Amino acid sequence: MKYIALIGTAAQQSYNRELLQFMKHYFSQRATIDVNEITGIPLFNEPTQNHIPATVQALNDKISQADGVDHRGTRIRSCHSGRTQERY
Repeated sequence: MKYIALIGTAAQQSYNRELLQFMKHYFSQRATIDVNEITGIPLFNEPTQNHIPATVQALNDKISQADGVDHRGTRIRSCHSGRTQERY
């Protein structure tokens, strides 16, 4: 399984970042967890150009190829065959 994990803070110290790094290591034999930072992603400002910023496109490509996305560090959501399954 391949998962994308998003760290939803730009803070230097983050429990979610530590948790996701732990999960990446702990589950490495069963899954690939690609941990990504949100720094550099323009979340709330509308672009003035008609193109997608490279950082956003790169993250979009990773998410499109993943089996699931962890967006808070507390759960992994798997999307297979149109079904969503949450595991805590």
